[in-house]
Amino acid sequence: MSSAVFSEYDYTTEALDVFKRVLGSGYRSLYFNLYWNEDLNEFQLCPGKVPNTGAADSIKKVEGLYGNHYCQRNFSLDDILLQMSEYIKATDTDISVNVMLMRLYLYRLDDTKSDGKVAQNISSKLISYLDNRIYTPVDLRNDRDEGFTFGVSGKSKKGYPTAHRFLLELKKRIMVSVTYMNLDRDAYDISQDEDIVFEIDEDSSGPDYMDADESNDAGISYVTDETPKMCHSNSSEYLSTINSTTVKTWRTILDTKDNPFTTENIRDYVQCGFSPVINTGLKTIQELAGPVDASIWTWSLEQPTWKHSHNKTNEEDGPVAWKCAILDTDGWKVANCYEKYKALCRTNNMAYNWNVGEKEENYFEAINACEGQHYFSVPRTALQNKAAMIELNDSLPVWIDLNSISVDNCWVTGGPYASCPYHPVSNNRNEVVKLSIAAMVAFLLIVLILLLKLDKVPLKKHQYRWRRLVNKAAEEEYEGVPA
Repeated sequence: MSSAVFSEYDYTTEALDVFKRVLGSGYRSLYFNLYWNEDLNEFQLCPGKVPNTGAADSIKKVEGLYGNHYCQRNFSLDDILLQMSEYIKATDTDISVNVMLMRLYLYRLDDTKSDGKVAQNISSKLISYLDNRIYTPVDLRNDRDEGFTFGVSGKSKKGYPTAHRFLLELKKRIMVSVTYMNLDRDAYDISQDEDIVFEIDEDSSGPDYMDADESNDAGISYVTDETPKMCHSNSSEYLSTINSTTVKTWRTILDTKDNPFTTENIRDYVQCGFSPVINTGLKTIQELAGPVDASIWTWSLEQPTWKHSHNKTNEEDGPVAWKCAILDTDGWKVANCYEKYKALCRTNNMAYNWNVGEKEENYFEAINACEGQHYFSVPRTALQNKAAMIELNDSLPVWIDLNSISVDNCWVTGGPYASCPYHPVSNNRNEVVKLSIAAMVAFLLIVLILLLKLDKVPLKKHQYRWRRLVNKAAEEEYEGVPA
């Protein structure tokens, strides 16, 4: 955020408006530089000392570590956390939830040695705004002890929980890490926050830490002239490196002024298992959407759509249902479920071992096409997708376990009879049953009304007859005393 947003919009509420747009556009990994101000005894976002005079919302030009900046006195980490809290509440639905990462890099404002003041603990601020939505090192240890974490080959004591457990079972949304930069450890003692935040450091290799790349301090790489060549590779040699690559979790790649991101190379980096992080300034708000769209590793460009170049059948030659997905050389595409392709098969719990079924079949038969230790599946990560493309390049396109047969535009896994979890299944038979029940109820109501009307007629007739009998009896009565 310091390079991408604050360098362009400074440390003011104007930058806060841009930050809201960043969250709304789909950015999930957020990096912040925090500077320890010994005079104020607090961490701040501004990389320079702001004079403690004037109105709270006054903006001052200050000399910082990387040049001059405009800083607003009351603009702080609290403002950022408040916006994140509101965003999490607004997206707290089964459809909109997502995993967020917040990385805090700790600096001191000048090169002088600390005077011994101990920095405030960061966890108190985090808890006050994000509370139980933070996935902590304690949560990770518990999940690993209880067998809820997974690695490349299935359950692993060094892995992480699935997104389903993280988001929907535990109701967590965010992981927070800190990295010491030039801040002395005696100025900020992470032990007071170690149950809330992860520490990322080049010497960290324990199971509670988020990095696993021993070559640098946080699994971070920078775009170079060589990086695109590696990620464009579809060779078997590259495929052989994927298993070792996946051990390095939380890998990120940052652009530079000499090697900026483009729409084309972002997609390649994502396919290589990197999470792109924008490290250069955003000149306009409109620039936010492009990188997010380019980071979609699943669907091919302009997909999903109802037709594509691989349709084998003429619509007049047989049934048509554009509700099933195939994996092609450039991503996933929509296909007619009655066309025939081989099925994509995964080998047991091996995340990167893929093959295809023996023969071409329509989608409804593809679920049974994988034999032995293999089963019909779909790539779950960008690296799995890349591995399948390389391994099966000569067999593409192939069916993948993804369809919207149950409900239009609700893409689900689990075979052709899987139901959409967000919409009830609706078909003509159900509508006929509902209509029949309504008609029967209406008929019974009409019959009941008619019976009530008819029942009133004999009632009046009996009342009139009884009155006549009473009158006749009265006439026959004698008056006076009989002789």
